[in-house]
Amino acid sequence: MERWERLIRELRAEFLLREEELRLLHKIDLQLLESERPLATTFDFIVTRTQDLVKADHTHILLRRGRFLEGAYSTKDSDLGQRIEIPASLVGQCLTSDQPVRISDLTAPDYRDRYVPIKGYTGKAMRSLLAVPIKVHETMVGVLNAESTRADAFTSVHENILTAIAAQVAIALQRAQLFDRNALFADLDQLIFTTGESSYVIQAALQRVMQALRDLEHIELSEAMICFRRGKDLEIVASTKPSDVGLVLGIDESICGRAVRERETIVLEDVSTERDYRRLFVSIQGWVARVRVRCPVQPAVAGSHGFPASARVMASRAVRPWFAVESR
Repeated sequence: MERWERLIRELRAEFLLREEELRLLHKIDLQLLESERPLATTFDFIVTRTQDLVKADHTHILLRRGRFLEGAYSTKDSDLGQRIEIPASLVGQCLTSDQPVRISDLTAPDYRDRYVPIKGYTGKAMRSLLAVPIKVHETMVGVLNAESTRADAFTSVHENILTAIAAQVAIALQRAQLFDRNALFADLDQLIFTTGESSYVIQAALQRVMQALRDLEHIELSEAMICFRRGKDLEIVASTKPSDVGLVLGIDESICGRAVRERETIVLEDVSTERDYRRLFVSIQGWVARVRVRCPVQPAVAGSHGFPASARVMASRAVRPWFAVESR
């Protein structure tokens, strides 16, 4: 075959692939517009059709969970829930660099140790990988990843296709977050106006917020608490760890206190570098707290959705609580 004939054939194949991409994106758009369709069905449709389009042997959507990526939707059931450490993996490199990762040969020494095999997969070994980041509101929330048993299976064309599909995934995730946040606010309103014991209401609200943060923001949390000011100290009056209730933190020598003094939210990426951080428990699992947030809360009308859940629970009492969450 002449060189020009080969080039024409390659161009024709690329044009056909692009046409199929546009059809797929249009179908995804239509599914997103169907308010009655469960989003999980749309995600399953995306991974299945993406795999067919790029002729991969495995495709999945990984969502960020703290320092891990977790298999959320996949063409294989065996790896659903599989957790992959972000710092030590190729898909994690895609997330942290905010750049596509395209590997032609996973058996090469530079990539072999960073590739995480598919859980429960017993077929022919994967040779190629293509991962693109999923971003919602400039926040990296996951990775769309395709793998093939063939070496050099993916090209720059496939990379562009997966990037476009990942943008659709981001839109779907954003929509899911909106619906879940509305459900969270509805649940908290019901808790606030219940006639049950107030301590139960606060505890239930904290647990609900913890779960929502895990689901919506894809982070792992170890504790959430509410602190009240007691003179020069802050007292923990409610916590997802009951043993911490009653403990006192100095306003002048704690991160909670810093939020009170500065009257603004404090976000720390690594508490081990903060002299004001006070560990409230003994770790027996080998992990350390990585992020601590302190939110000074103003009194508000109960039911307002512009405040953290703990503030809304306490707002009707015209107090000034401080809401805090801690992440691994």
